[in-house]
Amino acid sequence: MDIKQAKDIFHWLYANTDGYRISIEARKKLSYYYIADTYGEVEFDSFYQILSLAQPKPNKVFYDLGSGIGKPSLVAYLCFDFSKIIGIEKLEGLWQTSKNILERLQKHYLELCKTKSNSQIDFIQGNFLDLDFSDGDVIFINSYTFFYYQIYDRLFINRLKKLKKGTKIITTVMPITLPIFNIKKLGRFKFSWGEEDVLIHSVFY
Repeated sequence: MDIKQAKDIFHWLYANTDGYRISIEARKKLSYYYIADTYGEVEFDSFYQILSLAQPKPNKVFYDLGSGIGKPSLVAYLCFDFSKIIGIEKLEGLWQTSKNILERLQKHYLELCKTKSNSQIDFIQGNFLDLDFSDGDVIFINSYTFFYYQIYDRLFINRLKKLKKGTKIITTVMPITLPIFNIKKLGRFKFSWGEEDVLIHSVFY
């Protein structure tokens, strides 16, 4: 698909959708405060550049862990040839919004979706630490606060150790300092809260 067309569709889908407000309301329903639930969003142009630098091959699998209202997954769907795109989000309000936006895409751009029939996209509500994402080829985790507090979490480490050789994980700000990864800085990119370093981790064992 033409990138300009993809960008126009993306912005139409998210017009009048305030992810920050939805996140605040969703977190009010929690019985605890957890800094790793801090919300932020990707920008279309920046995330398209980031995924392009990751050089995903056709028919691979993309995961967005902590997918918010689904923006990274929609960029992956509209602009690349992944066979499966899965966003996983814990907070119900954010997850439901991403499902609603996906339904809007499938309703108003039916012919476009037919051309993407080999690409499965879905959003799952849950904690990604409890779910299996070992079939992923490109994985995005946009949470500095998650890594700050969870990088030595045994369950998280065990999930990472199940990833196959060649899997690429994209993170912001902080690297995942495990010996299974070759780590490369992709550059600084614009997000909803400002510019951040973006790193790519390639499983090499």
